[in-house]
Formats: sequence, structure tokens, C-alpha cells
Amino acid sequence: MRTGILSLVLVMGLGLGLGQSAEAARKSGDSVEAATSYLVMLDASAAMALPFGATTRLEAATRVLNEVLSQSTRPGQIELLTYGYSEQTQCKDFLMDAPIRADRMDLLDAQLKCVVPRAKLPVDMLIEQQVARLESGKAIGRIVVVSGGLEKHRASVCIDSQVAAEHHTQVEILVVDEREDAEVPAALKCVAARYGGKARLVSTESLLARAILESVRVEGLSMLSLTAALPGGDALVDADLSWRLVRLDMDGEPTTEEVSFRGAAPVETLEPGKYRMSVKGEGVEGGSDVVLLGGRHHSIALPLECRTGYHPNRGKGATGCLSDFDFGSCGSAREDCREIAKDNGIVGCDGKRCTLACDVDYHIDVPETPRACLADITLASCGLARIDCSIISVDKADVGCDGTACTVTCQPGLYQHMTDSGTVCLDNHAYCAESAERFERSWIAAASGGAAGLGAGLLFWSQRGRAFDLNEEVGAYNEGDRRPAATFLDLEDRGKSIATLDTASAVFMALSAAAGAYAGYEWAMQPSPTTYSCAGPITIRQAHDEPEPEQPPAQEESPPDEAGPPAEAEPADTGVTGMVWPGFELSLGDWLSEVLR
Repeated sequence: MRTGILSLVLVMGLGLGLGQSAEAARKSGDSVEAATSYLVMLDASAAMALPFGATTRLEAATRVLNEVLSQSTRPGQIELLTYGYSEQTQCKDFLMDAPIRADRMDLLDAQLKCVVPRAKLPVDMLIEQQVARLESGKAIGRIVVVSGGLEKHRASVCIDSQVAAEHHTQVEILVVDEREDAEVPAALKCVAARYGGKARLVSTESLLARAILESVRVEGLSMLSLTAALPGGDALVDADLSWRLVRLDMDGEPTTEEVSFRGAAPVETLEPGKYRMSVKGEGVEGGSDVVLLGGRHHSIALPLECRTGYHPNRGKGATGCLSDFDFGSCGSAREDCREIAKDNGIVGCDGKRCTLACDVDYHIDVPETPRACLADITLASCGLARIDCSIISVDKADVGCDGTACTVTCQPGLYQHMTDSGTVCLDNHAYCAESAERFERSWIAAASGGAAGLGAGLLFWSQRGRAFDLNEEVGAYNEGDRRPAATFLDLEDRGKSIATLDTASAVFMALSAAAGAYAGYEWAMQPSPTTYSCAGPITIRQAHDEPEPEQPPAQEESPPDEAGPPAEAEPADTGVTGMVWPGFELSLGDWLSEVLR
């Protein structure tokens, strides 16, 4: 185990040159020991490798110390010492065991990369050695220990702190720990109390910078710790923010002096004065004017707001801003379009709300808040009207959807009948048997009448030829000089025969017409096979509520004349004959339809 100084940059291959520089620094340190008034001791043990914000405790402490010491106006009075580290192989000829003064930043920078947090040393013994070193040189100063809180110490450390002894060197111990339940170890409190100081926790890089600045008392420049947060939210720790500070003149007008840097929570040192600060990041922006005082530490939390086209990623405690077209947080309502089913449709975001375009034969489940595309034949959401057919219940029937309206299909042997309470399925056996009988009778009557009519027609037309011949012979007989009686009698018999056959054909034609009328009657009186499902189950579309069309305003009618008779209604142009009196209607069409049913 060794002690040494942290460094930010390791220049590989320094070799003998770096070794000579280290030796020169040791000799230089001996000559200025008496002038040194501040010593910063940095823990480089394994405790400093634990997480601290977005980095480790060691990296955060290194960044703060380098910023403070590099900008010091009196680096010759500040020393930096590390303890509790293990050296890297390539640095064994370079590491320094003595404090390095802050005005030798080249050595400090090269030293940093050469330590690896692995080991721990008794911190009380190390502090005791450094106090003795400072006091032997008659230096009155302060030791600031940046600790990970897990150092070794002697078992008698608290007993030793109770021994009355006056020391000209004060010891402050800063325990770097961001855990909520973190506490300062009792041994470190005893060590600090032994030398008239205190031990305290620092949970953020900003607090660490302020504590070191107050302890070391670097004068001249201003230290600035910046954070940014959205309204009601915590400071952004992982955002890539771009900061810009423009110096203002006495009149508050911007000058040409400006500085820029990046990071979620940067720590910078600037010349005192008034600045106009602005910050931008992905979807966020903010700005403010600030006044920096020399030799002071300023912690500034800059308020942010979402840029146009962006919205907070949370309703409360926002940690960033998202695009209004973000698929997982669409619009200002932060609707998660990933929750919408992509099957049978295309999901999108229009910057205000999630959108859903369904394929053909599909429709959106809820237009206001779409979540899925449903088939038009879905029972609980039938068609574009989204009719809930599942609420229809018909005994001995199957309820379905044809893509437009609800349907009811009675089981075989049943037919649908509408009642005041809804659709019911009734037995259709008697109706179908009657329908079959009437159909058979109508078919026999039609066939018989057709045969009779055909025979009568053929007979009638055959007699027309005989009658034509008879007429010619009768004409010749009448024109002849001789008229034999036998010929007369033959012509008379033939005429009677034709008349008899014509009468028979007329009778058969009448019978054929009667048979046809009977066949038509039986056909008309048979129960409808489609109504009573005689040929098989029939699916019937059910009526559903639809918006009623707007009705024209009713016209005022003049009161009827009480003394006059009821006026006869004009027959409507519907092909149905009827007479209408107030309170009574007689319709021949309705009567005939009921008879046919």
C-alpha cells in the first residue's frame, strides 16, 4: 500500500524523465513546507470506487478538486495528498509518497492515473503524521479529508480524541456518500474532534464542491454548480444539456465574452460578474440572469420548460420532455400507442392522440379511445354501428351478426315469430304439413286442368277444319241444280257432330279454367315455406334502433265541421282500396293479406 496524489492525465512512456520530475518535486516540497497552510487528503481506497450520481466517488471528487485547485489564486499554499491506493505497474517509478503542492499541476495531473482504489490505511495515523509535519514547520493551517467512510483506524481512536492537547492544525472530514441512510462513522467523528474539526456527509457533487471551497478558501474566482429541472421535478441527472453563459455589461447588455459547456450538472469556475445563462437539451430549454460573487460557491437550479412540439414525460415530477409524436407518449395527454393492438389495422400518432386505421371488414372498438380493430361480424360489436348482439337471447335459436345487423336463426323444425316481448321460435310442423298438402293439391289441379285445357284446345281447333270443309260443301250443295235428300241429311249430321264436339271442348276449357283457379287458390293459401322455415333453418336480420329522420313541421289543420258528415278520405296512391273515418279504417288490401296468410 502506498500514499500519493490523484491525477487527471497519465502520459504513457514518461520513463526516467518523470522519475526525475518526481525527485525534483520532493526537494521543492521540502523548501515550502513552512509556507503550506492547507492540505487536502483524498481517499483512494476501494470505498471511493462506489457509485456517486452518474459516476464514482473518486471521479466526482477528482473533478471537483481539479477545478478548485487549478483556479486557485494561491496554489503555493495548498497541498494535495492521496492515500489508500495500489499503484499500477507502469507507474511504479513515478508515484510520489509526499504531498505535491497545487502549483505543480503537471505532476498532479500525471499522478492521478497512477492510483487504483484497492486498499485501506489507518486514516487516524496518517492524519497524525501530517499534523505533526505541518506543526513541526510551524505552519498553521487546515487539513480537509475527502473520505469514502470505510477507512481503517486504531481501536483507541475515540479514547485518543479525549486527551487534552492543543493543535494549530484543524481537521475537517467530508464523507462522500449519496445513500439516504448513510451516516458518518463514529471513528471519523472522533478523529475530526481530536483536532478541533467536524466530520460531515456530502451527498452530491455540488455539496462537495461547496464544502471544499469553504474549507480551502480559494479567493478571486466564483465556483458555479449548475442543475436544471422541469416544474415539479427533480434535477436532470442523465440529460445531455448545452449551457451558454454570456457576460453582461453594467447596463445589462450582452458582451462578446461567453463560455459554453455540456453536462447535466456541471461544476465550473468563472470570473465574478453578471451573466445571462441559457440551457438547451432534447426537447427542453431555459434561461436566467445570474450574478456571481468572487470567492463564493453558487448552486443554481435553472427552471426548464418543454420546447414547442414537446411535452413533459410525466404529469408530476417530470424528468424530461418527449416529442408530441412519440409513439409511447403521444400528445400532451401522453397516450401510450403501444397499448393499441396492431392486428388488422395500422397504429399511429398524429401529435395529439393515437390513431388507428382498420382493414376492410373491420372497425374501431371505441371511436373516442381506440384500442383494437374488431371484425364487423363480432357479436358484441356488430357492424359499423357497433350493435351489441350479445344482449339478444332467443330460446332454441342462434344469435349472430352478418356484418351489418344482428341475426336470429331458429333450430330446425322451428320458425320465428315476433311478439311484443321480442322474437320467439315456434314449432312449424303443422304449417309445413299444411303447406305440403296444399302444394300437392294445387299441383294436381294445375296438371289436370292443364291437360284438360290442352285437349279441349286441340279438339276445338281440329273441329275448325271440319267446320271449314262443311261450310264449303254446304255452299256447293246450295248452288247445285240438284239437291239430293241424302246429301242434305249427311251434311246435317256432320254439322250436329261438329257442334257437339265444340260444346264438349268448351266444357273442358271451363273445367280447365276451374282447375287452374283451384290450383291457384291452394297455392295462395299454403303457409309460406320461407316464413315457417319448412325448407331448413332461415336466418332473419333483426331490426335495431337507428336515428330517426327529421320530420317536417306539422301543418295546422282546420277543425272539422261538427254539423257535416265525416269526410271521405282520399285514397292513397298505394294500390290499396280503402275507406277512412275518424277512429276506424277498413282496408281491403289488409283483409286480403290476412286471408292469404
